[in-house]
Amino acid sequence: MTRISLVLRTETLVLSVETLVLSTETLVLSAETLALSVETLVLSVETLVLSVETLALSTETLVLSVETLVLSVETLVLSAETLVLSVETLVLSMETVVLSVETLVLRTDTLVLSTETLVLSTETLVLSTETLVLSVDTLVLSMETLVLRTDTLVLSAETLVLSAETLVLSAETLVLSAETVVLSTETLVLSTETLVLSTETL
Repeated sequence: MTRISLVLRTETLVLSVETLVLSTETLVLSAETLALSVETLVLSVETLVLSVETLALSTETLVLSVETLVLSVETLVLSAETLVLSVETLVLSMETVVLSVETLVLRTDTLVLSTETLVLSTETLVLSTETLVLSVDTLVLSMETLVLRTDTLVLSAETLVLSAETLVLSAETLVLSAETVVLSTETLVLSTETLVLSTETL
């Protein structure tokens, strides 16, 4: 009876060892799946970094466009100032003509009307310039908002990279644990074989 009981216990121990081996293999497969997931996450992070770099290049292009637009506005303002000086010179010339030649009064009246029309055009041009300056201000505000969104996206990417690194460390720890379980299982198998040999000897 003692021998039968020992054999039954041995078989039960063998079944437990086999179950532990299956559990260990399942744990190893889970660790490999986790490693694949980590690699996929790293690829996603790299893609996000590339997107952020592309967005940064677009932002730089937008800044260059805004600078070009500002230069154009400054050139337009200089042209408007030159036009105003020309109008003032024309008014002075008109007054000289009125004082010098009375016979050209009618033509001078026509010239006055033309000058007034030119002044109105100049004022319209100044208003258009102011509107363009307001548009530039709005564009600058939009660019600043885009820069803030880019900074937020960079911070999110850095946080995701840190999470990925933590997940990699966890996966490595899990693999080490699995290797430890495998070693323990092999030790238990050796002990079981020794017990079986002892049982057979008995």
